Amino acid sequence: MAEAPELLAASAKLLLHGVEHLVRLGIATLAEAWRMVSTVPA
Repeated sequence: MAEAPELLAASAKLLLHGVEHLVRLGIATLAEAWRMVSTVPA
């Protein structure tokens, strides 16, 4: 997983945490991250 920071490994975490992670690391915009967790929440 370290090689792919865009993947969220812990599905037990809150989706909001995943959104914050993606945005904070610059992997996705807020809109993109929100769409990711809404479409395929894991």
